[in-house]
Amino acid sequence: MQHFKALMLAAALFLALALPAQAAETPPNTYGFVNINRVMHDCTAGKAIRAELDGKGQQFQSELSKENQTLSAARQDFEKQRGSLSQADA
Repeated sequence: MQHFKALMLAAALFLALALPAQAAETPPNTYGFVNINRVMHDCTAGKAIRAELDGKGQQFQSELSKENQTLSAARQDFEKQRGSLSQADA
C-alpha cells in the first residue's frame, strides 16, 4: 500500500512539474490567414459555385438579349406607324 502511495505521489509531482513547462511552450494566441481567392479557385466547392454563377450569368444575359430584341422590334414598329398617325395620336 505504501508503494502505491509513493507511486501516486511521484506521478502527481511529475504532472505538476510537466504541465507548466508544456504551457510555456504553447503561444497564448495563434492566428491563421486564409486566402479566400485561392480557396474559391482551387477547391471543388469553389469551382462548383463559379460554374453555377457562370451559368446563371449566361442565362440572365440571354434573357436580357431576348428582351432587348423584343423592345427593338416594338420601337421599329412604332417608328413605322408614327409617320402615318395624326398629330393627336402621336
